[in-house]
Amino acid sequence: MSRHAIVLSILLCLLCAVHTAPAQGSYLTIGLGYALGSGTQILGAAQGPTSTEGVYGSLGEGLKVNLAGGHMFTKSVGGELGLSYWSGNSFEWTSDEGSSRIKRSVSGSGFIFIPGVVFSTEMQPVAPYGRAGLILGILKVTDELTSSDGYAATVEETGGVAWGYQGAFGLLVSTGGLADFFAELTITSVTYSPSQTELTKLTYGGQDMLGQVANKTITLEESVPNGSEDKDLAVRRPFSSIGLAMGVRIPF
Repeated sequence: MSRHAIVLSILLCLLCAVHTAPAQGSYLTIGLGYALGSGTQILGAAQGPTSTEGVYGSLGEGLKVNLAGGHMFTKSVGGELGLSYWSGNSFEWTSDEGSSRIKRSVSGSGFIFIPGVVFSTEMQPVAPYGRAGLILGILKVTDELTSSDGYAATVEETGGVAWGYQGAFGLLVSTGGLADFFAELTITSVTYSPSQTELTKLTYGGQDMLGQVANKTITLEESVPNGSEDKDLAVRRPFSSIGLAMGVRIPF
């Protein structure tokens, strides 16, 4: 079963498990979405025999699984706390470096917390709404390398907290039943600055070589001493996106 099919099955099971509850201003939303990258930056460079081509994108592009709880303080204004898992697409390219051909793959993933404010209308049965919130993210960037001469390596960028904001505009369709349905457009601006990189895999010809590396973890800082072997300059990873999401809103 594909990853997308598993996620959809989980969402359907959660929906079926919900019993009827009186509307009291509080609600739970479960959604699934997909986003395209925005605010793209250079992720790498594909070096060919005669030229080098930049690889551009945002690691926020990909599948989003969303869960949120909220409470409407009035008919028009409420608060919401969201949790989203981002499974980013992989950006792949190859480079010719001497007699070796290098294949690279970079992707991002992680959990995003979104505390926000909701503004809703009282229209029925289709109610437009908006949401604005901050973003706090626990993210990871995975950089994988394989070479034609037998080397393979994986480096993970972790640590630190991603910051940003998200705005959304959506339509809530009332069904009068257990759950209402929604569809929304989201605009997300996030930049992630990891605090360290760690070499988690190194093989040659299928043999593990990781134990032979002295400095597997490199600390990333804004300023580093010249010649440092366990520190490097901080990087900025783009995770901004524009996406669509659909799901159910369950009052309780």
